[in-house]
This record gives sequence, structure tokens and C-alpha cells, in this order.
Amino acid sequence: MWMRERILRCPDCGTRLDEWDPKKGGDRHAYIPQIFTCPGCAQTGILYEEETKAIRATQGGGAVSGMKVKLVPKHIIQSQVKKRTPAQRAQLAQMEAERVENERTGKATEQRPVKSQSLGGERPPPIKSSKGLVKPPSPPIED
Repeated sequence: MWMRERILRCPDCGTRLDEWDPKKGGDRHAYIPQIFTCPGCAQTGILYEEETKAIRATQGGGAVSGMKVKLVPKHIIQSQVKKRTPAQRAQLAQMEAERVENERTGKATEQRPVKSQSLGGERPPPIKSSKGLVKPPSPPIED
């Protein structure tokens, strides 16, 4: 039953067509639109804009395909930070210092392999061609 109800709802506003149709017991003025700001969406939007700008600067413009920003509870991030070794912390501090310096001077940074959290491994960065970004080559499948 809930699946049918979910399918009948608009994916954007969450209402059903019946709720708007007077012939089906609905009301054309059943809802009043209001503007609100979701703090989570605002935070992800800010980071998305900053990262998109940084990626475009290092890649010479173009589209940023597939990038998503997710919200991770603060306690999980703090737990991950605590687990880092001193060498990892030093490496991250050095990478951040290089990024800030390159951003300040306008230099493009070299692309490093990106750690894929979902797959647990590293993947090469996208390849830039005259047609824009191209999917990196897939690693060979091992049996």
C-alpha cells in the first residue's frame, strides 16, 4: 500500500494529483507554498560551489560530472580524524597547504588519485580531452 502511495506522489513537492482535483475530493488551494531554507542543503550547496569552482580552476573550466556532496554526522568525522596516524595527518596538512598556496597564486594543482570511499580503493582522476572529461580507464578485473 505505501509503495502505491509513494508512486502516486510527485517526487518534487510530495503531493498527489488527487489532492488538487476537486472532482476527486481535493482542493486547488489545498497547500500554500512557503519558502524555507534547509540548513543541511545550504551547507552541502556551499561546499559544492566551492569544490566546483576549485575543480574548474584546476581543469581549465568545463563540466563537473557526477560530483555529489553528502552530509556525514560530525561524530563520525571526528572518529575518523582520531584514527589517523601522525604521518597521515602531516601528509594531509601538506596537501592542504599546497592547495591553499596554489589557489592563492592561481596555479593548477597536479591531479592525484582520488580515494573512492564507496569502493574502498583508488581510482585515477578523470582524463581531460578536447571533448571535456572522459571516464578514467577501468582497472582490469581479477578472477
